[in-house]
Amino acid sequence: MNAAQQHDDIASLEAEAAAIEAEAARAEAAQREQARLAARAWTAHKSADGQVYYHNTLTGESSWTQPEGYTGDADTVADAPVPVARALVSGTDWYEVKCTDGRRYYFNHTTEETAWSMPPEVSAVKKKQADEAAAASERARQAAAEQRALAMRQMQAAAAVGPGGAAAAMAAAGVPPEFQRGYFGQQGHDADAFRRMHMQRLMEARQQSGPSGLSRDVRVHRFKQLLLEGGVNAFSFYAKVKPKLEKDERWKLLPNDGERRAVFDEFCKNVAAEQKALAAQTEKQAVEGFKTLLEEALQLERQLYVALLADGLDRKEDAEGQETMGKLAGVLPDGPPGGTAVPDPEDVPEEALELSLEQLGKYWSNDERWEATKPEQRTALFTARFGAVVEAVAARKQARRKQLEADYRLLLQQLGVTADSSWRGGMRDAVQAAIQQYLQEQQHKQQQQSADAAATVAAALEKSIDMEVEGSEVPTSPPQQDQQQQLPPAPSQQQEQQNGTAASAAADKNDAGDKDAAASVPAAAAAALDEFDRDKLFRAYRDELAKHRDRQQASARDLQQRQQAAETRMAEQQAESDARQRRAARSDAVAGFNTLLSEIIKETNADYVLWLPKLKKDPLKRADNPLLPESEMQHLFAEHTAALARTAIAAITAVLDQHLQPLLPPPLAAAASKGDAAAAAAADAWRRAEGRDLTDTFRRFNVADELLMGTEDERWLRQPDELRLTAWRDWVDEHVWARPPNRTPAAAAPPSSSIAGSPSGRPADYSMSNRG
Repeated sequence: MNAAQQHDDIASLEAEAAAIEAEAARAEAAQREQARLAARAWTAHKSADGQVYYHNTLTGESSWTQPEGYTGDADTVADAPVPVARALVSGTDWYEVKCTDGRRYYFNHTTEETAWSMPPEVSAVKKKQADEAAAASERARQAAAEQRALAMRQMQAAAAVGPGGAAAAMAAAGVPPEFQRGYFGQQGHDADAFRRMHMQRLMEARQQSGPSGLSRDVRVHRFKQLLLEGGVNAFSFYAKVKPKLEKDERWKLLPNDGERRAVFDEFCKNVAAEQKALAAQTEKQAVEGFKTLLEEALQLERQLYVALLADGLDRKEDAEGQETMGKLAGVLPDGPPGGTAVPDPEDVPEEALELSLEQLGKYWSNDERWEATKPEQRTALFTARFGAVVEAVAARKQARRKQLEADYRLLLQQLGVTADSSWRGGMRDAVQAAIQQYLQEQQHKQQQQSADAAATVAAALEKSIDMEVEGSEVPTSPPQQDQQQQLPPAPSQQQEQQNGTAASAAADKNDAGDKDAAASVPAAAAAALDEFDRDKLFRAYRDELAKHRDRQQASARDLQQRQQAAETRMAEQQAESDARQRRAARSDAVAGFNTLLSEIIKETNADYVLWLPKLKKDPLKRADNPLLPESEMQHLFAEHTAALARTAIAAITAVLDQHLQPLLPPPLAAAASKGDAAAAAAADAWRRAEGRDLTDTFRRFNVADELLMGTEDERWLRQPDELRLTAWRDWVDEHVWARPPNRTPAAAAPPSSSIAGSPSGRPADYSMSNRG
């Protein structure tokens, strides 16, 4: 293989390696991009019970745990919307679903697709509906004269009918005649009576219909139930069973013995299978029957709502009618359906009825469909049918209750309630006065509205008369096409100012009305609460004020205590700092004075009184410090001279050890050098012995002084005579006589005969007086 081919092979290998590296880099980059996209595809949501979960929009995966790489903030996830109502968009497969939070989304029941944004099909239908509405509006505009005339005739007819005009609307809504005009105004006639009468009618209708009102399957099913309860088995005989069972009403559900015998024989052929099928069918029929019961109850409650609404509209001028309207509108945010018109029962929303299983049980518990189901089945079926509505109503009522309580607290705040206020001591009367004022204002507004409505009717009637007069002058043919239309003149500046002033006045009036409405909200909340709730909420508000006051007082006391403690600590710290400074200053003064003494006083026998004037001349004033009193300076002076004396004595003692110890008698010298017990015993024996030999060096100071002077030792020469004498005496007492310095105990004294003329054992010239 030549060099060129090797070069080509190497280049090919390098190119392949580069391609592999590039492919690996692309794969790694693609993997990172895929991971990034997968991480960004995770979104956080909240389930119906408020728990956060995560969903990947790419893979469709969901997880309760936070996935790796999730970059969102799970704490800001909104609660999952709960659907409360839905409506099919005509002409499409899409449902428009309304949630508890007011938002709407769209669900395709065919593809099971959901979307928050409006699908194109729904948008097209909405646009078509809008176009149709616009066309209808145009048609309505063109027929305005006819509509106004029709409205005028309706108002005139309503005025002619009087307060009983709602009876026709109730009858049209399917309300029974006995529940129409005047029923709810009678004694003992209320919603409970309405429900009881309905149940009585239902039972009478079933009794009248008898078995003919039941399907054959139901009759056969109940007949088999009778056989099962009667203990019929595979070995039973029809003739023997008949006398025992024919007294039961279910025996008569089948019209003749032939049908009864056929069902009996079929049941006996396979009792076990019949029992199982019968149980399943019984449970199924019970569930279906209870579902039907719920729908009947719903229809009854809707009819009752319509009846109560019509009665409230019919008697809206009296207090009972207003109370009825308030109760009916309390559960609906926008008031009762239809506004001031009586709606059709089917148009009454379910959330307006305040349904509950307990309420239904009061009137439907004797129904066989109610008795056929178990309590847990009734609860599950009711929840499945009305659970979302009940929860929405409960949430709305709770929110309304909270709002009422908040508004009532605002009224208490406006009335100046404090922690010391009393409900019976005046606040109850103040709240009642606010409620009375609110009710009077509402009554005045209603009277004003009635007067305005009457004025509107009169003006409309007058206008219709004017229109009839002017109608005779209207030309029968339209203007020619070439005739120019006369335009109205432009308004003048004065007219513009007048219009602006009128608009401003109207705006001020609206603002004033809004302020009055806002001011009446707290009193309206108090009026909506009963006496017990007002008292209870007052006490709770007062207790909160008391707790707040107590917390403020406790905080003030705690703050005061902390301030006092801080001031005490600061004072203590300042005192301690001052004391440290004084101690440091005094320590500096003492150190300075000691330094001054060390610089000036060199003599052990220096006199304080003689040296004080010299010390006062110190330029650093170390002997003139106010922190050092005279007595303390004298004490320090004495300590300094004593220290000089101790130093001098130590030096003299060293000279005596050096020069006199070798001159001691051998026993004493041995005891001084060895220090053991034997040497000490020998020294004691020498001291007690008679005729001991002791030189004058240890007897007379002048002899010892002359000897030591001859050594020319500076440690001895520079010391004063008194100090040398004192040191020599102490040294002799310690080393010769084994006595403490300056002490001559009688028990340790040598015999008096040993030293002539010295009763104590010391020589008579044991002083400076015999110095030669």
